Amino acid sequence: MQGNTRSLRRAKGIRHRIVGVLAAAAVVATAAFGALSSPTAASAVTTEAAAPGTIAGHINFPAGVDPTRYQLQIDSQDEKLGLSSSPITANGDFSRDDVPPGNYRVTMKERNGNTDVSVQTLRPTAGPTTFAVAAGQTTNVTFAYAPPTSRISGTIDVQGYDRLVITVYELLEGEWRHKNSQIYDGSGEAPVSYTTPKYTPGTYSLNIYVEDDVLPDEVYNYGSEEPWGDPAPISVGASDLTGINYLIKRSFTAPNPTFSGTPRVGTAFTANIGTWQPAADTLSYEWYRMEGEMGEPVPGATGPSYVPTSADVGKQLQLIVSGSKTDYRKAYRYSTPSAAVTAGALTAPTPTITGTAKVGQTLTAVPGAWGPAPVTLATQWLRDGTAITGATGTTYQSTTADTGKKLSVKVTGTKTGYTTASKTSAATAAVAEADPLNFTATPTPTITGTAKVGETLTVKPGTWTPAPDKLATQWLRDGSAITGATGTTYQATTADTGKKLSVKVTGTKTGYTTASQTSAATAAVAEADPLNFTATPTPTITGTAKVGETLTVKPGTWTPAPDKLATQWLRDGSAITGATGTTYQATTADTGKKLSVKVTGTKTGYTTASKTSAATAAVAKADYVPPKTSPFSDMKPNDKFFKEIAWMFDTGVSTGVSQPDGTRAYQPKVNVTREAMAAFLFRIHAEADYRAPAKSQFTDVKPGDKFYKEISWMYDQGISTGVKQPNGTRTYQPKDGVTREAMAAFMYRLDTGSKPSAPSASPFQDITVGQKFYKEIAWMSTSGLSTGIMQPSGKPIYAPKSNVTREAMAAFLFRADGR
Repeated sequence: MQGNTRSLRRAKGIRHRIVGVLAAAAVVATAAFGALSSPTAASAVTTEAAAPGTIAGHINFPAGVDPTRYQLQIDSQDEKLGLSSSPITANGDFSRDDVPPGNYRVTMKERNGNTDVSVQTLRPTAGPTTFAVAAGQTTNVTFAYAPPTSRISGTIDVQGYDRLVITVYELLEGEWRHKNSQIYDGSGEAPVSYTTPKYTPGTYSLNIYVEDDVLPDEVYNYGSEEPWGDPAPISVGASDLTGINYLIKRSFTAPNPTFSGTPRVGTAFTANIGTWQPAADTLSYEWYRMEGEMGEPVPGATGPSYVPTSADVGKQLQLIVSGSKTDYRKAYRYSTPSAAVTAGALTAPTPTITGTAKVGQTLTAVPGAWGPAPVTLATQWLRDGTAITGATGTTYQSTTADTGKKLSVKVTGTKTGYTTASKTSAATAAVAEADPLNFTATPTPTITGTAKVGETLTVKPGTWTPAPDKLATQWLRDGSAITGATGTTYQATTADTGKKLSVKVTGTKTGYTTASQTSAATAAVAEADPLNFTATPTPTITGTAKVGETLTVKPGTWTPAPDKLATQWLRDGSAITGATGTTYQATTADTGKKLSVKVTGTKTGYTTASKTSAATAAVAKADYVPPKTSPFSDMKPNDKFFKEIAWMFDTGVSTGVSQPDGTRAYQPKVNVTREAMAAFLFRIHAEADYRAPAKSQFTDVKPGDKFYKEISWMYDQGISTGVKQPNGTRTYQPKDGVTREAMAAFMYRLDTGSKPSAPSASPFQDITVGQKFYKEIAWMSTSGLSTGIMQPSGKPIYAPKSNVTREAMAAFLFRADGR
């Protein structure tokens, strides 16, 4: 044991002695066990002198025991005094005639001072150990005596002391009765070894009194870590009881935690813990919300800081810090209650107004980001600083009463536990008068007829609301007015050849703003009845539809030969900007799209003609080129599936498993769990703004669990509905491995494209038509995602119940990605 803070006096040896009753032990006994109560059979003790009584009796000694070796001690239970020793005759009789009236017990010890046996309380053969003696009367008692047989031994481990008093008590008739005490003097660092005298079988307790001239004296009971704790009964049998060891744990020196400042809702409130000596292995914290002198623990508040909530307003806070350390008693330190928690301060930005300050126009209040969210916001519009009756919405339409006045908006935020705050926007400019009224419907006019020289075109103005006083028409050639062309019809002339015609309709009405609408332009006006090409073949495309590959158009032979053949490449039917050559190199923007090409032939005097090729297959992704250096410590570039696994890393689908040396491993042979499968598919296919629901669809996955969002997405996408349980609920079983048949189902559901019907003959030896997941497993074959496991027979099997390894999963995902 280490020494304490004072200089230890080294004794040349530890000496001990056995004493029947010690004054110190008597004090300890009273403190540790309480005063011994008088038995119910005892008679009252009077203050008047009374004639003595007599105690006489016999002790039944076992054969071979000499009664004269022993002497009796008759102890008063009223005054806690004992009479002088009484002898015992050779046949076991005794008598004492000077016994004051009262209640007594009888103890016996050897006459020769043998300390190897303890003082023994004698038990009458009938009745309790305590009995009454009346004045002038004789009380006859017969006792049975069983020689003590058993010792208690062990060690007491205590750091530095001046004196130890080890006292043994026996449980008799519901009372702890003193047996004997042993004293150990000196300042020892090694554990004190002790051995008691012999006792008869029964229930005992061990009491240790530690006396120190510097530190406070303390009393410990075997079985309790704390001073003055409840004793643990020690059961003694017919043989010695060893190993009754006791460690007296040391105490911390530590201050109570303190606070500075006033706690406020929403702001971290931190305690000054002070310095614990020695440093605790563990410090635990528990915050209390005080109600007067009583407190309730704040759920989840277990750190040195606490952010008060609205529930704390007006209440005091108290912190309890507990410290733990090996060989030290757990200590608790209590802060004084803090000042009452005050309301928090809201984050209150100045609102702004959008819109035009003009009669009839709508203005919108933009309150800004108030916090902490959520904050309840109330709006009040102001006219020159005065509240406008009823104007409490987030928008306000200016009225004639606002003309020449400045508008502003006041936003008031309220939140439980926080001080209500208000902010007023800057004022608008003075509100202007209303603009003239506008037509509510001004449809775009349309043109009917053929844009060809000699053909008549007609304008349809549509229905204006309200009806104009007048609708004027002006025909346009390439956007310029055609002189005199102001009617509802117009006949194209040779001057219009190659030009585009449109028409402008203008509506006028008193009190309304004049409005105009122009039609879409016609096609360029064609010459009258141009010739047509006699052969316009459909172009064809050669090359591979894959990112980075070059496609070439073959336009075919037009008859007669066009003056010009123009080419336009199309992506899913839409023109690709700048792609007008006879070749086109597919880009990443084309991935998953179908390409085609439109060839347009032109020739003077001929009608321009266009032909569009058949579309290619959907453009595949570019071939993936794996890195020369592996991103994982357990994969090498020449390993099977290295390319697929490297692709998983490069695309962010998997970063592997962090290792103690800082590297990452992929663990290719480890089975994929259902939760990992969800994570892989989510990272490849989920929308970036996906939000998981607040309530889980599965009983074994909770919000906040790792992969909760990914598993919820699996359910929302219809990829997995989990496993139905007998009680009607569904579980996901995230830690289970993914079987090959389950993987087929997941991949099949994930592919939203059209799929062929399941084949009438199974592609795998171990899969039969119509069995569960047949359609999905057959699709895995037809889609090229799995060729199965080839057997010696030359036919593959699918092994549907086998678990999918992480390397196989990488291969499936790589193929499904179009690689």
